Amino acid sequence: MLITHQHPHNKSMMVSVIGKPNAGKSTLINTMLGQDLSIVSPLPQTTRNHFHCTMTIDRTEIVFVDTPGVHRSNKELNLRMNQEAEFSLEGADAALLLVDSNRINEEDFEVFKEVFHNNEFVGPVWLVFTKKDLSESKVQSEQLTHFKEKLKKTIPSLQAKFFWISTVNEDNINELTAALLDNAAPGAHLYPKGDISNKNIRFFV
Repeated sequence: MLITHQHPHNKSMMVSVIGKPNAGKSTLINTMLGQDLSIVSPLPQTTRNHFHCTMTIDRTEIVFVDTPGVHRSNKELNLRMNQEAEFSLEGADAALLLVDSNRINEEDFEVFKEVFHNNEFVGPVWLVFTKKDLSESKVQSEQLTHFKEKLKKTIPSLQAKFFWISTVNEDNINELTAALLDNAAPGAHLYPKGDISNKNIRFFV
């Protein structure tokens, strides 16, 4: 069906960004948007709701869904924040799972397993290892591959390729951006008037 009020060659993709606290979710989104929209803080759990951040390149719109950091906890607030991450998968076309490559551990595996346990998400899932500038001398690519293969047994839609990025020197950011643009499908833009979020200024303040 033709897009009656938009250019017929428009493409769009909604991407849920999921990871433990301080994995670099908001920093990645800000880097890709080219502006500080999503809050960044060394304090964990700064983001407490999922919300949209939009990047448009040519006729392709990528809508990132920023989410609270997921972690294992029985506290009511933390359980609610984990649910926010799960809810972000509803309507998403793809998911980015962010892991701090300095601190890969069993909890990363367990929280991703928990997020995907109760839903039937079938879109592509990409593993993104962050903070490459801090970890390159400490982490070998074999470790990243081992973690991906283990996670693949829990999340069948996890893609074969993973990304190892740095937002400090923007290493492999263009590669990740290109992959998202290539996977966007023909469709109407959710924010055709140039809005960069579904939240207003008061929310960000």
